[in-house]
Amino acid sequence: MALSKIVVSGIIIFLSGKILVDEALYFSNLLAIPASIIGLLIIAIGTNVPEIVIAIRAIKQKRKTIAFGDFVGSASFNTLLLGALILINGTIYLEPSEFIIASVFLTVGLLLFYIFSRSKTDISRTEGACLGLVYGFFVLMQIVNALFVALRLTFFG
Repeated sequence: MALSKIVVSGIIIFLSGKILVDEALYFSNLLAIPASIIGLLIIAIGTNVPEIVIAIRAIKQKRKTIAFGDFVGSASFNTLLLGALILINGTIYLEPSEFIIASVFLTVGLLLFYIFSRSKTDISRTEGACLGLVYGFFVLMQIVNALFVALRLTFFG
């Protein structure tokens, strides 16, 4: 019985993922914006809802190490998964400007995270807000970049 639930749940997740990707590509084409922006703003938030729920529940129960472990574990596994998918699928294409922006913000975010977590072995609300602002600025820069890329493609082919 439990095995059949797992199999059925896996099939539902797979089919839902296919629908999600197809619809993301549809809206990307409809709105004439890069698919990476749809992934950054909508899909990424949706796929991180479980981590957000776990973090909130762990913090409310005064188990901050669970929230921290979930965050680090999720980020580590996502990195591994991205690398594996690229190995399986081949190369992915990014606008050079997207790559530069992502690289700069990833470096800044990781450096700040390292500094904040090493300073007193925890991350304060102020430091968390700083990391949130870095992410917000990253999203803003990606949106502005997507608009410039769309304008460039529209006028210069």
